[in-house]
Amino acid sequence: MQPILSRMQLRRYDEEAVRHGIPSIVLMENAARGAAEILDRDILAQRGGLRGKCIHILVGPGNNGGDGLALARHVLARGAKPFVHVAVDPTTIQGTAQTMLDAWTAFGGSVRLLGSRPSFGDDPTADDIVVDALVGTGLQRDLEGRVREAAALVDSHPGLRIALDLPSGLDADTGRVRGFAPHVDHTLTFAALKTGLLTGEGVLHAGRVHLVDLGVPASLFGMIGTSGELFEQCDVPPLLRRRTVDTHKVREGHALVLAGSPGKTGAAMLTARGVLRTGAGLCSLHTDPLALPSMEGRLPELMVEALAPTMGVSDFDSLISGKHAVIIGPGLGVGGRTGELLEHLFARYAAPIVVDADAITTLSRRPDLAANVPPHAILTPHAGEAARMLDATAEEIDADRFGALQNLVTLTRCTVLLKGARTLIGSPGRAPQAIATGSSALAIGGSGDVLAGIIGALCLKLEPFDAARVGAAIHGLAADRFTAETGSDRGLLPSELADSLPRLFGELLPRLR
Repeated sequence: MQPILSRMQLRRYDEEAVRHGIPSIVLMENAARGAAEILDRDILAQRGGLRGKCIHILVGPGNNGGDGLALARHVLARGAKPFVHVAVDPTTIQGTAQTMLDAWTAFGGSVRLLGSRPSFGDDPTADDIVVDALVGTGLQRDLEGRVREAAALVDSHPGLRIALDLPSGLDADTGRVRGFAPHVDHTLTFAALKTGLLTGEGVLHAGRVHLVDLGVPASLFGMIGTSGELFEQCDVPPLLRRRTVDTHKVREGHALVLAGSPGKTGAAMLTARGVLRTGAGLCSLHTDPLALPSMEGRLPELMVEALAPTMGVSDFDSLISGKHAVIIGPGLGVGGRTGELLEHLFARYAAPIVVDADAITTLSRRPDLAANVPPHAILTPHAGEAARMLDATAEEIDADRFGALQNLVTLTRCTVLLKGARTLIGSPGRAPQAIATGSSALAIGGSGDVLAGIIGALCLKLEPFDAARVGAAIHGLAADRFTAETGSDRGLLPSELADSLPRLFGELLPRLR
């Protein structure tokens, strides 16, 4: 897992590194050297590396500009042809950045002041590369003036677009665009990931993110604290276990799905399919009596029954008897029956509960229920559902996803999985997790129902927080594999996603000795 830092934590990172004997100029030099290495070895490898490439580096007044000036020297040393364009009066560049400017000019480098209508001079070609080193993580107001115009110049460049640390104008904490931010192909971020890069806007503007090591021991993160961790594919296998040869269906666990209503039977069936494909030994679906006839026999491995019109305590106890995890909500409907089931579950069921879809909307309308969510529950809202829970708008949720996650955890005191371009998972007393996997192929109705089923089945063997992060990672990985194999960002049916899970588990599970 990779640490994720906020703006304030990044400031403390630099301060502690200096206090421990690593001067800021060494940090900047390491950042530039590492960025040049990634450009040469990874990003441009298929195009012959840096040698001979024309690279336009747009420089701002602060340390991000200093990173760009140092990068110009390093790419020159690797055979590139760098051109430095300064968006401010060069005499205003100070501190470590000024040292890098002096070093650049001492070796014959020149700088070109971008005018009131910034341009590169000669029209750039698609073979040219532009580097955004205008404004870094310290930005706390909207881009304006010449710096904003220079950022727009990056955005309009026809060739490869690179950002140092993060695209200028992107808020390091929230990922909100401050007036304007360019869309780049790659972001070379220094020391650690920033919370703003792991949001919808961050993903949209930053392109592929590469982490540049600054040569500072990881123990420093323990001194300054982090805002979370990136949960990656490599983090999944240690949390999985292979079945023993003497296992049986009861030992593998019995999941209960409370889902479906007339016109919404697909949500229930997809949830159950996710449960079974993830490896539950048994799965029972209890649904609206009017929806039952259309569900029977559609999934032969599934046990389907009708929910009672009213649910007394004895009826409920019979319902949950022998069930090791419950998934409630997909297509179940909002209101009376769902609220009644949630009341019983929260009061009388001690095993994991995955609260999804209509069950979340019901919670948002019932503050009394929201105040009594048990700690073993997992809520799986998208931005719209989270907004209803927090009396906000979906836009406000997306404007500060880490903040919204923390508010949901505080409200419910349980594990929360906030869906999105980088799904976030939080739980009381645990570092938030951002999921590294997932693609736009998941933008289809029903994919969230499969996710609820995956998490519910994983709850049969894992505690809720681990089930949520493993489930989200595997769900996203299935979409990533689809995109890699087909070259398409669409057309992945949720049923196909569920059916791809056994092969994925085969790749992820620890190998038999």
